[in-house]
Amino acid sequence: MQDAPARARASINRPAMALSIALAFSQDAIYGLVFLSFMNHYLLDVLKTSPGLPGYTLALYGATKLAIHPIAGRILDRRSPRTLFRAAVAMQAGGLVLVLVVHSLWSFLVGACLIAVGSAAIWPLLYETIARTQPPDVHSQATGILTLAGYIATGAGFGVGVLAGNFGPWRSAFYIALALALLPLLGQQMAALDRSPVRRVHQEPPAIPVRGQPPPAASHRNPAASLRARLEGAAIFAVLVFIDYAAITSLAGAYGPYVRRSLHITLLHTSLLLIPAAVMALVALLLASRYSRPERRLAELAFFFLLSAAGAFGLAAAPTPWAAAIAATFLAAGAGGSAPIIAASMIEQGGGPADRGLVIGTLMSIEGLGGVVGPGVAAVVISTAGPRAGLLFIGAVFAVLIPLSYAAWRASRRAPGGIVPVG
Repeated sequence: MQDAPARARASINRPAMALSIALAFSQDAIYGLVFLSFMNHYLLDVLKTSPGLPGYTLALYGATKLAIHPIAGRILDRRSPRTLFRAAVAMQAGGLVLVLVVHSLWSFLVGACLIAVGSAAIWPLLYETIARTQPPDVHSQATGILTLAGYIATGAGFGVGVLAGNFGPWRSAFYIALALALLPLLGQQMAALDRSPVRRVHQEPPAIPVRGQPPPAASHRNPAASLRARLEGAAIFAVLVFIDYAAITSLAGAYGPYVRRSLHITLLHTSLLLIPAAVMALVALLLASRYSRPERRLAELAFFFLLSAAGAFGLAAAPTPWAAAIAATFLAAGAGGSAPIIAASMIEQGGGPADRGLVIGTLMSIEGLGGVVGPGVAAVVISTAGPRAGLLFIGAVFAVLIPLSYAAWRASRRAPGGIVPVG
């Protein structure tokens, strides 16, 4: 554990962070531009497909990423980060060029898969960049910056897609997306990443007995017990990541029905009432990014999950829109504060450089699977018992995460190397 002066000197590696921001911004902007916005105009108005095609395309995009994340992580463990980086950019650029050159539904679907493969490779690479180049004490700060950049990029991409769909030729959106895919190539930091030393866990050499002195106490735990603790912590954290993202994505499906059927107000009025919640989410994200520490990171999640559970229960019980706005600030604070901590914990759960990419990629796939299962289960609850029951269900899911995060923290303290097994 670092002492206080050492922590005070820990700061972000800015050149490496610039590459991370460029990668995150390009990926989220492409997603907002192509898949959340312009795809609807291109498929429905340009190609004249059936109304269900945008949803099927999103499902194809998500399923491709779920399958590729662990594979990309394993490749990252075996090959140079720069090699994977260039391959991922080539995949995305190739998919966009295919859509621009061949004007058909099948070329768009193949292009969407290629874009998904590139994105699935880039996200483990992003986390690997942070693990290799940033001190552990600033992992949450780095992931907080990426989270904020992602929100901005998704919104900007969505807006540009709307403008392109209404005012520009259909190819304009794909040209913009192609420029975004090539944006990270402008930086040269990936070469520095290949040369950066990997921080390994320090191990003291075995002590040599000295005549006349008692033998030193054993400093290493039972290997089998250490392995069990490591596996237990990893399993608990994987379940935590799955449930958390299931709850977060379920909120998107519960929001519309709750506003229209329970509060009986328009989405525009609700958006105005949610401005304080958006501000609170930003404040919580910045505070958690700045002050979270590796040795207590998982325990900190319990506090933010408590806020999320209280907010969801409060929304379910809110009698008026103003009461709902107050409850939403608690929910937003919990979601905003937990986001950078979970991302930093995923990096730190990755272990040493030999298997970190595979672990991170697998956790990303588990998280994405939660995003598929959660909204489906919440939709069943909402359709059978109503929107307020759906929010009660989501609140109960967040409440389950409180003891689970504490259990993950306890397991991490029993594992060898403590809570920061970053190699």
